[in-house]
Amino acid sequence: MYLLGLGVAPFLDPPEGFHVAVAQSLRASGDWITLRVDGVRYFDKPPLLYWLMALSFSMAGPTEAAARLGPALSAIGVAAVTGRIGVMLGGPRVGLLAGLFVASNLGMFLFGRQVKPDLSFMLWIVLAFAGFVVAYRGGGRWGLALFYASLGLAALTKDALGALGPLLVGALFPWLTRARPYGAWPPW
Repeated sequence: MYLLGLGVAPFLDPPEGFHVAVAQSLRASGDWITLRVDGVRYFDKPPLLYWLMALSFSMAGPTEAAARLGPALSAIGVAAVTGRIGVMLGGPRVGLLAGLFVASNLGMFLFGRQVKPDLSFMLWIVLAFAGFVVAYRGGGRWGLALFYASLGLAALTKDALGALGPLLVGALFPWLTRARPYGAWPPW
């Protein structure tokens, strides 16, 4: 459902075309570090969305479908990870319902068809919370690795401040519940 007809509609608003222009200049210049628009350096957004879009353009060409592939896959990922969190916390039925609720959400569907970093950011935040749940339930250090890596990807997608919210929740939760020693949670 999320992947069908991605290239049918033209870009809907100016920011979509602007994001595509940044990704095309990235691909054309070969400089994957410095983002540019018409030769002018662009520092307003972190680079992950543009890297993924430029990679998609390299494989499928600079089309509307290729530009929207990342957000559509992110929407699918958010639904899948939400379902997995539901399974971990409430069992298979809760997980199935949680994943279906997210997948059938109209807002999720619409954002999954727009060239914006929002759904990719959501995917990393949901993955961070999944890693937190794994670590909290005794799944080992790989849950913490997933938590911190996802927060790093969130910072590369939107901004560092967006990743600080889940980090604050992750820091306050063990302190408030006193269920686990706090010393096991920091990355070091």
